Amino acid sequence: WNIEKQKIESQLIAHDKAVYDINFSQRNLFASCGADGSVRLFDQRNLEHSTIIYESNPSTPLLRLAWNKINRNHIATIAMDNSGVTIMDIRRPSVALVTLSHCNACVNSMVWAPHSRCHLLCGTHEGQAHIWDLKEVANEGTQEGTNAGQSQPQPLFVHGTSQEIYQVQWSQTQPEWVALGSSKQVEGLHI
Repeated sequence: WNIEKQKIESQLIAHDKAVYDINFSQRNLFASCGADGSVRLFDQRNLEHSTIIYESNPSTPLLRLAWNKINRNHIATIAMDNSGVTIMDIRRPSVALVTLSHCNACVNSMVWAPHSRCHLLCGTHEGQAHIWDLKEVANEGTQEGTNAGQSQPQPLFVHGTSQEIYQVQWSQTQPEWVALGSSKQVEGLHI
C-alpha cells in the first residue's frame, strides 16, 4: 500500500492458506508463516518471488515467528499443538537448525534477547517460562553436519507460574527484565 498515492503497490500471494504471523529483519527482508506449515522469506526489493525456508513435516500450521535481531540468520517458529520451538538458519533453507523442547510443553510466545545473539525466551501453555542459550547450537550450525547426533539442549532458566503464559517480552532498555503475560496478570522477572 502506498500511503501517498492511496493505492495498492503490490499484493503478495505466497501461502496456500491463512498467514498467521509476519516478522521483519534487515532493512529489506521479512518472513511469514501460516496454516500451510511453511515459513517464507521475502525481499521488498523483489516482491514477485519468495523463498520457502522451512516446511513443517507433517504439514502443521505454524503460528508465530520471532526473528533474532542480532544474529539475523536465525528465525524461531512454533507449530500448532506441537511441543517446543523450531530454530532455523535462513542460510540453510528447508532444514531446522534445532528443535527446543522441555517437558513436552507447547509454546505460546517467544522473543529473542535484545542484547544477545543466542538467548531465546519462551512462554508455555503449562505456565513455564524458558530461557534457552543457543550459543553451542549456533556454533554447531555453522559447521558441517549441523547438530546431528547431538544431545537435546536444556533451558538455561525455567520459571513456573500458576497460569498459562500467553505472551512474553524482553525489555529493550533493561535487558535484565522480562515480562510474562497470562490470563489475569503480568509478571515482571529480574533475571
